[in-house]
Amino acid sequence: MCNFRHNNCDVNDKIATLLFEIATGTPIMQRPLIHVQLQFDTRCGRDIARGIIAYARQYTQWQFSHVDMHETLVLNAQSSGVIGQFYLPESYSVVNGAQIPLVKVGQQSPNVQVPLVASNDRAIGHMAAEYFLSLGLEHFAFASGGRWPFAQERLQGFINEINNKSHCSTKLFFGTAETKVQIPDYEQKMIQWLKSLPKPCGIFCANDSAGIELIRLARISGLRIPTDMAVLGVDDDEIYCEFSEIPLSSIVQPLYTIGYEAARLMDLHLKDPDRKPQTIRLPPVKVVRRASSDMLALDDADVAKALRLIRDNATRDINVAWVVKQWSVNRRSLERRFVKLVGHSLLDEIHRVRFEHAKSLLAQTMMSLKEVAASSGFYDARYMATCFRQKLGISPSDYRKQFAR
Repeated sequence: MCNFRHNNCDVNDKIATLLFEIATGTPIMQRPLIHVQLQFDTRCGRDIARGIIAYARQYTQWQFSHVDMHETLVLNAQSSGVIGQFYLPESYSVVNGAQIPLVKVGQQSPNVQVPLVASNDRAIGHMAAEYFLSLGLEHFAFASGGRWPFAQERLQGFINEINNKSHCSTKLFFGTAETKVQIPDYEQKMIQWLKSLPKPCGIFCANDSAGIELIRLARISGLRIPTDMAVLGVDDDEIYCEFSEIPLSSIVQPLYTIGYEAARLMDLHLKDPDRKPQTIRLPPVKVVRRASSDMLALDDADVAKALRLIRDNATRDINVAWVVKQWSVNRRSLERRFVKLVGHSLLDEIHRVRFEHAKSLLAQTMMSLKEVAASSGFYDARYMATCFRQKLGISPSDYRKQFAR
């Protein structure tokens, strides 16, 4: 039986090859060969690769070759293009010498202008700041294991959003001026820095790796997470985040869509070699909350309870009166204290939670706009669309298009 299946597969493959060559007039061995240079042992690399494959299966007849991102790229006569993160400068020379298209993912390299698809790093910083502010925190810090360009952009977005939404300022940085290996006694210096921070503090880390390292050193220092500090990373590599000493909260990047868009740009450049390089930056998807930030840093127990109630129930048919009725509290007093500590009203918080939930559903599901509105607590899809235009300047459908591919 096994031999029969194997032989049958060989016959089917030969028939498929023949049909392809008849339909396209192109021998199977002349299909474009696309080299993909990604780190497949991380969620980032795998999810970007899934997006590349999805586009290729739908629209092309490409062949693929995986190249380790830490190895120099080697091309052959069949090489048609390269998609990848490209950490080694010599790989650019190889591609330029072959005069084939290159599409970069992740971050642009200095002095190199090629098509790029990446996350909007400033928007990631904005999302981190909004998340910490929603916890009621008043002290904020940023940690990085290196002076990467994406870290600097995330830090700038973080600072801008905090300065815009809060009376607090962020001047507490670690590891942003030099790489981890360039800092003598790195661990001791980070421990000293952590102990010196005002408590409680929200620490935004440039990526999950920096966040997991910070949690480890904080535990060595006797600091309590999330009581003394809430920690947030970026990438949401679930295995790494869950295996951290304290599971790490993290921001989800649109990795699949990055891969899909990178493949689409490659297709366009194969068809038009003179096409000008384009940069596409996509917004982050959401924060995945885990134990490292599961806290509300509020001295007022009533305000903390109101926040919990809203976050647990905002997608239901609730209003401010419902929140107040859940326990004996004066509405006017609660609303005044809520605005003072959180920075906006109870009603604004209900709308904020609904809006974030709708964004997540639009990015990650194919639910209809009517279903998204109902599941998020909006009155109807039309009202939800009004909120999207007011906050983002685009419709829910346009927001979904950034992820739908």
